[in-house]
Amino acid sequence: MSYNQGSIPALLELLEHVFEDLEVIVSTDQLLGIAGIIVNAMSAHTRNYHNLEHVFNFREPDDPIVHLAALFHDIVYYQVDKGFSKELEPIIALFVRKEGDNFFLKDDPHPEFKILTFIEKIFDATPGLAIPISSGLNEFLSALVMVKLLNSTVSDIDLAKAVICIEATIPFRGPNERGQSHFEVLRERVVRNCHENEIDCDQLNLDEALRRAVIFSNKDVEAFSDQNVGRFLENTWKLLPESNISLRSRGIYTIREYRMALQKMDAFLNSLNADHIFSYYLDTPSTDDFRQMVGRAKFNLTISGIYLRIKLIGSLLLEALADYSGGDAPLSLFVGDLPKPAEIALSLENFLPILPTPDNINSTTDEVYRLLEIGRTGETVFDSKNSPLSLFMYKSLSEEDISKIYLYGIDYIDGRLSTNDFLAKIPSPTLTAVAKGCAALAITRRAALLSLVE
Repeated sequence: MSYNQGSIPALLELLEHVFEDLEVIVSTDQLLGIAGIIVNAMSAHTRNYHNLEHVFNFREPDDPIVHLAALFHDIVYYQVDKGFSKELEPIIALFVRKEGDNFFLKDDPHPEFKILTFIEKIFDATPGLAIPISSGLNEFLSALVMVKLLNSTVSDIDLAKAVICIEATIPFRGPNERGQSHFEVLRERVVRNCHENEIDCDQLNLDEALRRAVIFSNKDVEAFSDQNVGRFLENTWKLLPESNISLRSRGIYTIREYRMALQKMDAFLNSLNADHIFSYYLDTPSTDDFRQMVGRAKFNLTISGIYLRIKLIGSLLLEALADYSGGDAPLSLFVGDLPKPAEIALSLENFLPILPTPDNINSTTDEVYRLLEIGRTGETVFDSKNSPLSLFMYKSLSEEDISKIYLYGIDYIDGRLSTNDFLAKIPSPTLTAVAKGCAALAITRRAALLSLVE
């Protein structure tokens, strides 16, 4: 089965396929209504990665439960969307209330369907206690929306299987205080709550349901184990506009806004434990496959960390030059506009010296060098795929220099180092070359930048 990713006809085709395989009948109006809710939620301008294309990445295995969970598992993304779509808001209001920045399960939830309590227990949601926004809220509400829309159409058993898949996508959970994986905890919750909620655990075929959920959750984060680190970074870059509103406007965001986005991503990737990205349960996936996935994730995180650090010190240098010459400014003022398709635009690259590749860098095998020179796999609307300034700094600075400038940059950001003092920490040849290049583009800052050089 193949789909034209991201298209509404493809979404309708997938929904029809799911309902046919689940042996349920839906009217055309109901089908169109469900498709419309999904499209409106996942095609919002805020979505750059968690969109319809992401849904269609779950084409394999050809399993209607997998496809059903895929359709709904990211339908709610509160932090990115800054709220809910107009169709989702009244559905969610049936079950949760918002107080300030916190969400609470209602004490008297809508009693329309018996599987609601099952969902609450699977997600460990308790009336009166806040549901963590950063860990579980989106998945919980997405499961609620799915069940509310389909409870009169799809059986409770099939909905429960899809709910288990959605719960499994709450990311980056290590063992609990008893040393249990979250799948072991999930199994306990399911067994404990099947009887009281009239869910037949034998009919649910729990081990199969959990194996499916393991595969589903690993598929959701499969980019971490991509064999092409450039493709991994392409997906990482797609996430930046979702969590940084300023980057959604091409060419308007400032140097500081861009640096802050890089800094947040750097902190996020540094916080991850590669051993907690993928799941393993009941010999699924195989031991060898699991080790390969974890090993590749560690490699991608290591290379991405070096890459982001180089990008970040380049951005910090530009920020300091902007501060020195008059204050924060659009990034394009200092590095040039992003070229449009089939267009060649004047950029900072045109004014930087051409440096030979140092002896300590193998331009064929050095992944960081290739990422900076050739770029990430795909283009983004807010940033160029390659990094001329960062490549120049990678060539001109030693590994020790890069580490020191990164640490000095943190002090500069936090106010422990003045602009002038930070600039004084940059080796003179690098500082001079970049300042001259920026002066050639930023004509309103030219005098100040050249005075720094002098």
